[in-house]
Amino acid sequence: MRKRASILLGLVCCLANLRTVSAAEIRVFSGGNMFPILNELRGTFEKSSGHNLTIEYMGAAQLQNRIQNGEAADAIVVIETSSEPLAKAGKIEPATRVANSSIGVVVKAGAPKPDVSNGEALKRTLLAAKSVAYIDGGPVGIFFAGLIERLGIAREMKAKAKLQTGSPPMGGASVAEAVVKGEAELGVGQVSELMTVPGVDFVTPIATELQQFKSEVSAAVVKGSREPQAAAAFIRFLISPEAARVIRAKGMQPG
Repeated sequence: MRKRASILLGLVCCLANLRTVSAAEIRVFSGGNMFPILNELRGTFEKSSGHNLTIEYMGAAQLQNRIQNGEAADAIVVIETSSEPLAKAGKIEPATRVANSSIGVVVKAGAPKPDVSNGEALKRTLLAAKSVAYIDGGPVGIFFAGLIERLGIAREMKAKAKLQTGSPPMGGASVAEAVVKGEAELGVGQVSELMTVPGVDFVTPIATELQQFKSEVSAAVVKGSREPQAAAAFIRFLISPEAARVIRAKGMQPG
């Protein structure tokens, strides 16, 4: 009896040790637009996998530069305009698309919602607004500057612009915050970031015909990762039905 108990105890210890060995510390670099999603999903992934996530949020350009410069990481989650150059440079494994973002508009809670359903409607709305907040630079700011140029209203918008320089994890949230504070009548930014700020009403994504912002978000294992299998498991989780539910709830579409 004592011998059987000793064998059983040994098996339990072996199983515990196997779990400890299989558990990994996964270092992830992510764009700030994924913060609401990853912040909610990380606990579920850690509990189901036994792995631990360390996630650093930053601007897409900064993420690209850090990986290009050889900084150690296991996985990245970032818009494809930043992941594609890394793939071409041989810095990451083939990427998996996990989500699609879009550019949208917010107004202060309770304010009338303007029409942005097509190019002409958006043009009228922007010209009628007293002030418009958006990020200064970065993928979204560059896109919006190009958009108002295409609409032929860049000069008129210059006086209305309330440029924001928000910092990660969700720099775009500063756009919605400017609207809440009354510093801007409209806010334009990535839907997933705008939706996180209380005190604003989400209008809608801007017209599909104008959505030329390359907003696909991809995840990839970084070459030279110390935990490539665990990092790959994390990416598989990001395309699971469970993750898809959270992605939709946070204003994106599953990839």
